Order: sequence, then structure tokens, then C-alpha cells
Amino acid sequence: TWLAFASIVTFLIAFYAQQHLLLRWRKWLTNFYIQKWLENKNYYHLLLHGSKTDNPDQRIADDIHRFCFQTLTFFFAVFQKVLTLVTFFGVLWALSGTLQIPLGSTTIEISGYMFWGGLIYAVIGSFISIKLGHPLIHLSYTQERREADLRYSLIRFRDHAEGIAFHDGEQQESHTFKDRFSHVYDNFKSIIRTNIFISGWLSFYNQSAIIFPRSEEHTSEL
Repeated sequence: TWLAFASIVTFLIAFYAQQHLLLRWRKWLTNFYIQKWLENKNYYHLLLHGSKTDNPDQRIADDIHRFCFQTLTFFFAVFQKVLTLVTFFGVLWALSGTLQIPLGSTTIEISGYMFWGGLIYAVIGSFISIKLGHPLIHLSYTQERREADLRYSLIRFRDHAEGIAFHDGEQQESHTFKDRFSHVYDNFKSIIRTNIFISGWLSFYNQSAIIFPRSEEHTSEL
């Protein structure tokens, strides 16, 4: 009972600390980039020179929050995995014992072979996952930009509704909406295809993590 109560309290403290850190980090970054955007009329120069930094308002409002949240989530996930590795290192090493591989007249002995096998398995799986998922970096960036462009077109239409109605510009605006949404649609299809490859690989990787230990156990019994 006391351990359960301590676990709940620890979880709540950790959750509060993480969320408070996320909020303070986002506040600092938002204020920093707003200041950089406004000083020396940078907002005007970006618009005038057609900078590649598209939709700065959208990125300040949304991307900073995503950056802070995903960075903290990734950091704590890696930290937890490292603790798990350190915790179970001794147990896995003791269970595996020594593997003897006869090679002619000599015998190669590998101490803690299950640990080394698991480590190699994780490294190879992570490497393949990174290679398969790398295209998502560019696709996600492009998707964010195209979604922002579409949202900007809709907001601009609403802000200039009177002028558009006066000049009968509904058809032209409709073509603009359809064109920008087609860009969103095509890029999202590419994201779906990439996610299919990643999901297929991860499914195979997770299932093989169950099959290999059972095969090892069956071999040991034989």
C-alpha cells in the first residue's frame, strides 16, 4: 500500500515538473522569437524579400510548442530506456552465462551473449528504423507549410470578404483553395506511404523480439 501510494505521488510530481518545464521553455522561446521577428522590421523584410521562412506567425504559435513537447518527450524516453538497460544488465548477463562456439580445434567463449545479442538486435533495428523514417522529416516539414498556406488563404478570404464579393472573385478564390488543398493532399499521401513501410518494419521487429527468445529457450531445452 505504501509503495503504491509513493508511486502515485512520484508520478504526480514528475508530471507536474515536466509540464511546468514545458510551459516555461515554450514561454521563453515564444518571447525570444517574437522579439527577433519584430525587431529591425524583420517581419517586413521577410515578406519583401520572399524568404524561405514561410508563415512565421504559424510557426511561432504552433511549431515552438511541438518542438518543446517532442524534445522533452524524446529526452525522458531515452533516459528511461537507459535506466532500464542499466537495471537489467546484470540480470541478463547472469541468465545468459557463457556461449561456447567451436571453431575447429579452438572454442570461442562469449560471456553474457544474450546481452550482446540484444544490444546488436536493438542497434540494427534502430538503424533500419531511422533510415526508413528519415523521409518523414522533409515530408512533415512540407506538410506543415502547405497546411499553413491553405489556412492563410482561408483567413485572407474571410478578411477580404467584402472586396471579393464586390468584384465577384469567388471562382478565382475557389481555384486557389482547390490548388492549395491538392498540394496538402498529395504530400499527405506520401506521408501515408512512408508510414506504411515504417509500420510494417516495426511490426516485424516487435514480433521477432518475441520469436527469438522463445527459439533460444526451445534450443536450450533440446
